[in-house]
This record gives sequence, structure tokens and C-alpha cells, in this order.
Amino acid sequence: MRYRLFFLFIILSLVSMAQHIQTFSPSNPKQGDELTLYLSTSFLFSVGNPPFFCGSFVSSSDTIGQQELIYDITIDISGIRSPGSACTRFDTIISTNKFQSTGVHEVIVFWSALDTTGGSNNFYSRYDSDTLQLLVQSGVTSILENFKSNFSLYPNPVGDKLNIDGFMSLAIERIEVRDVKGRLVKAYTETNRQLNVESLSSGIYLLNIIGKDGSWRQKFVKQ
Repeated sequence: MRYRLFFLFIILSLVSMAQHIQTFSPSNPKQGDELTLYLSTSFLFSVGNPPFFCGSFVSSSDTIGQQELIYDITIDISGIRSPGSACTRFDTIISTNKFQSTGVHEVIVFWSALDTTGGSNNFYSRYDSDTLQLLVQSGVTSILENFKSNFSLYPNPVGDKLNIDGFMSLAIERIEVRDVKGRLVKAYTETNRQLNVESLSSGIYLLNIIGKDGSWRQKFVKQ
């Protein structure tokens, strides 16, 4: 039993990384926009001989095809820290690659750690990642955007039935509900002005209404 506990201690004591995309801007990206991400990065260094590290933050971005934007994040862990310490960083990165097309884009962020102490360049073998999806619209101002002040959602916050007001004369192709990271949660093929959102968990969501002439987005709160 003692050996099992010792082995478990070693496993739990290895470097752990927890990375998250906190938020992003612009919230309604257009074709040709650059994307800014706000990232939370945490490291825990708990055993072994010093040094322990927490250093600079370097990123690069690239595109794969027309619909994917890839970030590759490297944390230069050259700063000395004490055993048992932890490091949490909140960083902002801006893509050097613009959205090349409209539609749903997937943004993937990869994290790794690079030890440069003593002239070494040793990558940790453990990578973490986070992903979000964004609906990228045309850069041309649409009919819906021109008149967006005429549209509303009610009740907001909502418990079960969400009503859309102001779209009676517009041709709607589909309606989507996405979470605050842009991930699709629910889609409606019918274009009813009353949506059943009872099954959604409590939280903040984005309602996207896509029509032939453009799109409209509004936040709502599910109780």
C-alpha cells in the first residue's frame, strides 16, 4: 500500500497546466478582422529540485484553410521560483492572421512550456488546448444591422419561452443559440418568433438570427 501511495504522489506532483480562453474581441467579428484573445494560464510546480519557473509568454498564429485560426502559445519558463509554488498569468494576444472568409470559424489555442534555464531548450511533453467557435459575418453593413435598434428579446432574463420582436417582415434562414465562447448550443430550423429555451442551463447566451440580408445578435440570460 505504501508503494501505491508513493506512486500516486509522484503522478500528482508532476507539472500541471490549466489553460482557458477567458473572452475575446471583437464580439461580432467581420471578414478581415483581427482577433484578440484574453487568456488565463496556470502552472503548478510542486516537487523536485529547483529551479521552478514562471516566465514570459510568446504566441504565434496561423490559418488552416479558410475556416480555422490556430494559435501556438509558448511560455518561456526561465524565471526561478521556489518548490511548491504556482503561477497564474492573464495574457492578451492578437492574431496576425485575419479572418479570410465568412461562416463559422474554429479558433484553437495550444499551450506548451519551454525551459530555457542554463541555455537548455526543453519542451514539456504535456500540451493543453482550448477551442472556441466564432460566426464571422460579411464586412458589408447589412439591412438587419442598420435597423438592429428596432429588435428586442423578452423576457430577458428568461425561464422557458423567449420571444423575438421586430422581425415580422424579414426573411430568416436560421436561428442559433451560442454560449459566450461562441460554441453552438441549440439551433432552430423553424423561424418562429417564440423559442423554447427551457432545456438550457442557467447562464449567458448569444442569440444569432441569420437572414438573407444579414444577421443580428443579442445576449440573453437563462434563469
